[in-house]
Amino acid sequence: HDLASLDVLYECRQLVVESDELSDADLTAMPELPRLEILWLKVDRATSAGIGAALKLCPKLETVHFPGRGIDDEFVVSVLQNARFKFLFLSDSSVGDRGARSILTGPAR
Repeated sequence: HDLASLDVLYECRQLVVESDELSDADLTAMPELPRLEILWLKVDRATSAGIGAALKLCPKLETVHFPGRGIDDEFVVSVLQNARFKFLFLSDSSVGDRGARSILTGPAR
């Protein structure tokens, strides 16, 4: 689970991370990926804090896939509040009205 070694992917534009063993510590150890535009992130043990930290390391991120049942209103509100994505995919999620409103209205001000 050494995401810190991803620094060899500095030029990477697309990345798929799928693991039920990755934790917040693994995600926060991830290096900056300044050219990453598309991210498919399915991690079952990570929280919104770890995922939010990882997203901040990808300033050009435009498309994000978050498949999984762990994606709920709290996740959407906390992780995506400062994000500006062109495409956001939340398959198999339990996002309800509150999460949907936060996606439609954008970051809290």
